[in-house]
Amino acid sequence: MIEGKFDHLITDNKREEERMEFKDAADFEKNCRQNPVGAEEWMNRVFASDPRYKDNERWLEDRQRTLLGVYCETGDKESAARIVAATRQSLSQQGRIKKYEKFFGEYSLQRLEMRYGSKEKSEVPVIDSATFRQALLEGRLDEAETWLNAPATLEKYRDYPNVLSDRRRELNDARAKIG
Repeated sequence: MIEGKFDHLITDNKREEERMEFKDAADFEKNCRQNPVGAEEWMNRVFASDPRYKDNERWLEDRQRTLLGVYCETGDKESAARIVAATRQSLSQQGRIKKYEKFFGEYSLQRLEMRYGSKEKSEVPVIDSATFRQALLEGRLDEAETWLNAPATLEKYRDYPNVLSDRRRELNDARAKIG
């Protein structure tokens, strides 16, 4: 922007647009490798204020995953640790810790722990692993167990026994933590 005598005519919104490095999520994906720190600042700013993305956890998780990949590939250990620490979902954080440790060695910062029964209950039916985990977080353990033991679920994951054993372990963990 050229500074000059007409600078007072530029609105605050226009200044904000000039400051924003990325137009949208697709532009972020395409260009964050060139300026990952700017991308992270944009991500945090947009998540906090843009109505399209405000409080959209899935959107934030996707951008954080992209940034973590860039930071790991470029060897930026401090920024990678910052992304891991900023992760809000414990399962996502566990995966990011594994990625961090693959590139940089042991992760020693604070880890999130699943807090079963801590979310407000929803009406989302349990139909897959993601909604199963959501049910656990909401304390809907009986509904999660019903899905896990349903013949359709057993058939669906017949060739993937690890999925079923992982879900059983998660259910048992939730039962133990809720009491």
